[in-house]
Amino acid sequence: MERTKRPIAICAAVVLLLCVVGEGRAGVSLDPGNAAYKTVVPSVGSPVYSTSLPSWITDPDPDLAPEAGPYVSSYVGDHEGSVTSWVYRNATTNYLCFVYQFTNTKTEDSGLPEIVRATMGTVPWKGVSITDCGALADGTSTGVGSPSWSDGDPHSLVRKATAQGEGIEIQWAADGNGTVLQGSADVSALVFFETESEFYSVYDVAVIDGSKTSHASVYGPNVPEPGALSLLGLGLVGLRRRRRS
Repeated sequence: MERTKRPIAICAAVVLLLCVVGEGRAGVSLDPGNAAYKTVVPSVGSPVYSTSLPSWITDPDPDLAPEAGPYVSSYVGDHEGSVTSWVYRNATTNYLCFVYQFTNTKTEDSGLPEIVRATMGTVPWKGVSITDCGALADGTSTGVGSPSWSDGDPHSLVRKATAQGEGIEIQWAADGNGTVLQGSADVSALVFFETESEFYSVYDVAVIDGSKTSHASVYGPNVPEPGALSLLGLGLVGLRRRRRS
């Protein structure tokens, strides 16, 4: 009996290993009313956001070209600098991942404000499923409080509740700890949101320091109205009929 049990156990372990490898890492979903945090933030029970891009962007092709971007938009308002956004499409699911990076190009003595958070409102995020989110710790920033860090990662990625519109907040400093974009050398880490959206458009983003606010444009998910999808379907059917004739 021992001779038959051992091969069965080994086979089961191999199958389990193959399943784990095939699935890759689990994404950190961001549902309305929830948040995900940087690893070092003392938030018991709160999820930690991902620290690498979804594997389909980097594997097998580490240089996968974005479907759109880089789209660079300069701030209009109290800040100096820009935000860059990219859109990547998963060839298997057709779903989109949105990637953002923020700069603050003020000089130390210019008196311009820091960037403490960025917000993207109800449009375009309401009704969109976010299956993974995170930041890559590949930036340069100025630490504040304790704990603090200087890799450009946000303190937290926050999604407003449905009653508040499900908008997104990228919060670099909160609760007396974190980091800010302060000075001409500061640039945020790459921040991403993997979604189940198949469409995208350009929307407003606000960068904020207390009462100081500036605006720019970024790519974001677009949820077509049901009527628009119906018209698109009719258009495709008509196009096919014309081609056949």
